[in-house]
Amino acid sequence: MAKRKPIKTENLRRKLKARIRSFEKRGLFVPEDVREKIKTGKYQTLKSFERENYKKLYNVSSGEINGKVVPGTQYREYERREAARKAQETKRQREEAERERREREEQERQEREWEEERRRRDEFERQRADKYQEGEIVFEEVQRLIDEYPTAGSKFLKRKLSREIATYGLDNVIMGLAQAPSDSIEYAKIICYYQDEKPKIQQAMHEFLNIIRGTKETADEAKETGEVMDRMTDMSAP
Repeated sequence: MAKRKPIKTENLRRKLKARIRSFEKRGLFVPEDVREKIKTGKYQTLKSFERENYKKLYNVSSGEINGKVVPGTQYREYERREAARKAQETKRQREEAERERREREEQERQEREWEEERRRRDEFERQRADKYQEGEIVFEEVQRLIDEYPTAGSKFLKRKLSREIATYGLDNVIMGLAQAPSDSIEYAKIICYYQDEKPKIQQAMHEFLNIIRGTKETADEAKETGEVMDRMTDMSAP
């Protein structure tokens, strides 16, 4: 094995002084005789210095704690306690920072969800407004048909519409008509002015009501519609 090259005196002196400075930075005072040995070159290697002095420096040095000079060994214990305290404080700060980070991310996630929900709600309201406007057009057309053809069918349709509005509200009836606008108008035409086609008219009324409220005619409503069909003798084609 090749022998380790000896450390040059000046290089060694710098390393030894660095050791001393590390003590001084930590608040320890190194005795003058140790400094003198470094100056005179007593130590030929870094190991020889550490073997003779490094562990003993605490015994021969002194430090200051809160303005009071204490032995190096006591200062070392103080250093350890301070290091433990700082480590605990660092850990606490990291945990606090991590907790704040998680809270911030959770808040940002909630804000994104709220914003997305608000966007969906606005879009829903916009679409509903468009649908409602379309339903109003259909409702006006149905009213026009009822007024233009005062037949038994149109009168019956008018009563049915009035009943549905009283039960479900005008807005719901209009929104129902908007679900199938072309079919709604077509069924209303059949009801208002077809003649001698009772099954077709009855089926149209059934489909018309189904569009408005999404449910089929009840048995009583079907019976009432049938009775009206029997009285439809004065209906005339457009």
